[in-house]
Amino acid sequence: MNAASKGNIETVEYLLDHHSNPFIKNKLNENAYDVAATSQEIYICGLLEKAEREWWKGKRALPNPTSFKELADMPNFDKPYNVNDCHITVPVIVHENQRSATSFGLSLRGSLKYSSNSLLKSDFRGPWSLPDGRPTTKDEVKLPVAAISSSASTISNATASKSRNSWFWVTDWQIDMTHPRVDSQGWQYARNFEENEKNWYTSPLTNSGSWVRRRRWVRVMKRVVDVSKEGGNVLQFVSENNTQIDGVDYVKRAESIINKKSASEVDQLAQYTEAIEILLSGSKSMFLPFFFSLD
Repeated sequence: MNAASKGNIETVEYLLDHHSNPFIKNKLNENAYDVAATSQEIYICGLLEKAEREWWKGKRALPNPTSFKELADMPNFDKPYNVNDCHITVPVIVHENQRSATSFGLSLRGSLKYSSNSLLKSDFRGPWSLPDGRPTTKDEVKLPVAAISSSASTISNATASKSRNSWFWVTDWQIDMTHPRVDSQGWQYARNFEENEKNWYTSPLTNSGSWVRRRRWVRVMKRVVDVSKEGGNVLQFVSENNTQIDGVDYVKRAESIINKKSASEVDQLAQYTEAIEILLSGSKSMFLPFFFSLD
């Protein structure tokens, strides 16, 4: 997590290459993705999201948890992967898209000139788009609303006003400069917008022909929390349906059961069975424990 929060790409890549578990959480219920997002290390968030998707896809091949905490940190793999369900801090990305002018004279006179006005009709993503190519604008990207979706999507102001947001913005829109292959203004260049990620460069390889460029604008959002609770410092997460989930920390409950003295092996086996059931039940909610001490 320290490497992720400090933007140490090589260390993060090394750990992921050696199959480090990206879902392990700290005492604040954050995993490496969350701390990277908090530090606005957007490129590292992308690396970690890719690793999480691979873990999710290969869930049946995962090693057996070696501790109660490790088991508790594992998400519920029975449903499709959703980055928002797995995290409390998430960067939202929008691409700004431009194409070079195709005039032969301009190419001869020096560097290519880029503009959104040069986009072709076939450039369906338009001047602004989501990473998957869907056209949008920064103003159209709204916070997820529990009644609508758990993903960062484009929804109308009218819809957003009817439901309570379970997320809030922690930054304004800004250009992402954390990618290792961007120029001094955050742009990347390729022959077309559909190019594979590895074929995007910090500058066009030639001054001839048509090139496109994109840059990432990012805004970080965080899940709503309630830090005011009578009787102590407690951090409380709000679930996807905007309800606050009460209950004792299920990890501590399981540990207390295991720590009870048992008179026989049969009783001990029953204790382990009960503890496992508590952990599995608790881990079905992606953000449990919802209550934990800040001390």
